[in-house]
Amino acid sequence: MKLSENPFCILGVSIRDSKQVIDEKADDRCFDEPEREEIFEKAKGILLNPQQRLQAELGWFPDVQPQEEQRLLSAAERQQAVFMSSVNKLAAMNQKLIGLPGKPRIANEIVFLDTAYREMDKEQLLAWVNRSRSVSGFPAVQGVEAIEAAWNEVRNNIREQLQEAVDSMAAGQYTQTALEVAQAVLRQQGQYGVIIQDFVDGYRLSVEQQLEDLEAHTLQLLDKVLANPSRNNVQAACEAMDQGGRLARPLTVMSVAEEINDFSYVGPVYNKLFNDVCVNLCKQKDEYGAAITLLEKLLSIAGDIPNAVKSINESLQFVREVKDEYDAAARAQSTADKPARPAPQSTMMSPQNASSSSSASGSSDNDGCGGCLLLLLLPAIGGAVAGPFGFVIGLVLAFMCADD
Repeated sequence: MKLSENPFCILGVSIRDSKQVIDEKADDRCFDEPEREEIFEKAKGILLNPQQRLQAELGWFPDVQPQEEQRLLSAAERQQAVFMSSVNKLAAMNQKLIGLPGKPRIANEIVFLDTAYREMDKEQLLAWVNRSRSVSGFPAVQGVEAIEAAWNEVRNNIREQLQEAVDSMAAGQYTQTALEVAQAVLRQQGQYGVIIQDFVDGYRLSVEQQLEDLEAHTLQLLDKVLANPSRNNVQAACEAMDQGGRLARPLTVMSVAEEINDFSYVGPVYNKLFNDVCVNLCKQKDEYGAAITLLEKLLSIAGDIPNAVKSINESLQFVREVKDEYDAAARAQSTADKPARPAPQSTMMSPQNASSSSSASGSSDNDGCGGCLLLLLLPAIGGAVAGPFGFVIGLVLAFMCADD
């Protein structure tokens, strides 16, 4: 029974109202909404029957004043929390359930509901119900056995309300909520109850087929990387790991909290990535960059899984060490293949050396200029002494001197 279907809600009566008030309220509702007469009559029949009434009482606000009931309902409609000190734990639990649908973040509410349901004192429940009955005039519930039998149905009510809230969420919000719940269980060192178990089981069922498909797709993409570690193939594999990792992370974190360590999706992908892709790329293709990129991507989606993080980090260290060894060997080979070069001479000179160098250079330049002048004069001198024949002989001598 959802809270919207609770007879107290349908008729708009308080848990402390008498049989007469309930009967009169039902008549008024039937008069105002004759098309819903059957619903109102059914609600009245449940509330007037002491045995059937118990389930509705546990789903409402027992031992709460009528004006406080209205405050709880108004706060729930506005999705506002109430202070625990002002109401009992059962009333607070039911108030949170009313406000769940349409709320984007409900992880804290789920954890609260789980704790409240798990730790609820059945004797206290019996006292709250019977105090309300003493005011309304209904006979008291005899013993906690009836409370315990009805309490299991409360679990079904909570499950239905949570499912309604989940159905109104976007897929990403649902996944994030499941992750936050799992992380809360991890922080509490695995302390949780049936409400969280029901929620996680529902999430697992909703993503099971999608995860299987994503796992197969990711493994196929890793095969493509092994065959051709191009940038496009590596990027496609990283995108698939992102998508599969987001869906699987709540389940893997929950498995860590339960000390099961069943790394759904992450485990098979890691085994394929390291044993096949990384090892073969390092040994055969020297594609260390692709291997490191893929391992770092897997590490980013395994942040809450200590054992997985440890294994991935060890694999990354292995690949990086192989890369360093290869790079060192390549540098050594490159150095060995290069021809030896003469040591460069310093361009810095002392003033004394600079002076000597300048003098020598100046002397050489002067000698060169004098030789050039003599060569130019030989043909002219020969021509002046012996005419054309002397010019030719002088020109020949000039060329011969130039060669020397």
